Amino acid sequence: MIAAKAAPTPHDDNGAGRRRGIIARMSAAVPATPDVFAYPLDGIRLIEASAGTGKTWSICGLYLRLLLERALGVDQVLVVTFTKAATAELSARIRERIVDTLRVLDGGDPGADPFVPRLIEVSLAAGIAHATMTERLRHALQVFDEAAIFTIHGFCQRALADTPFAAGLPYALELSEDDSALRTEVAEDFWRRRIAGGTLPAALARLLVDKGDCPARWAAYLKQDMARPCARRAWDAPPAEDCGAAEAALRRAWAALDAAQLPAALAALAAPGVKLHKGSYKPESIAAAAGQWAAWLAGGDPLQAPPGDKLHLLAAATRAA
Repeated sequence: MIAAKAAPTPHDDNGAGRRRGIIARMSAAVPATPDVFAYPLDGIRLIEASAGTGKTWSICGLYLRLLLERALGVDQVLVVTFTKAATAELSARIRERIVDTLRVLDGGDPGADPFVPRLIEVSLAAGIAHATMTERLRHALQVFDEAAIFTIHGFCQRALADTPFAAGLPYALELSEDDSALRTEVAEDFWRRRIAGGTLPAALARLLVDKGDCPARWAAYLKQDMARPCARRAWDAPPAEDCGAAEAALRRAWAALDAAQLPAALAALAAPGVKLHKGSYKPESIAAAAGQWAAWLAGGDPLQAPPGDKLHLLAAATRAA
């Protein structure tokens, strides 16, 4: 993307200046051969082109036209692209075009590339003399280190650094391209204060650990969440019953259980008139449920995670249904 800001004119509201912009974007559709030297420099222009069809060539032409026809400095023309490699290439190509144009203005051979002859032709038609072209391009070359050619994040950093007070940010701002360490730090701090700090019910904290939750896993969840800033977060409704009361009820129910009750439960499944879902109550599933109940009761701790997913087959509520 190229955006140029002209100096304020008497017709500008509040001296704010008029913005002119040209946007280059890749697309599968390739229009008829464009003439970048015929594009108006006012307003917004969209150039759609697939890979290798001349986007960089067009951006260079627009950039030099802004320098010559609008008498803008290199710090007044903003060029924004995606990667550092593309930024470096654009910067090098634009500088090369300035050098080539100066060489031809000094009497050098333009060669077979029509870029420089066409640029000079258009500039002359706009009423810009050779001497003026040379003066403007030499100055641009001398201060080219100040050219505003950035990656997207580089431009954002520059804009924030130039206006920290308006942005409500510290005057010293460091750009981090990898925030994984910060995400891990946030997750570890939350885990330390809310999970390991004793404010969470012990039963819930233990369940989180048993399920594999940890700061590293939560940092990964945070990364996924940050990648979708516009997504709506749908949280589960908070439990109606207090965790402490639920734990007390579980302990009372568990204390009333006895592994000796398993044979009676299995016998109830085989009683006459009992209809079972054949897909769920296979012999191997019933045997697995009995083994999981025996293992859980032998563990001695009702808060221990159940050893499998078949316990519900022998639950009274399931058999009653």
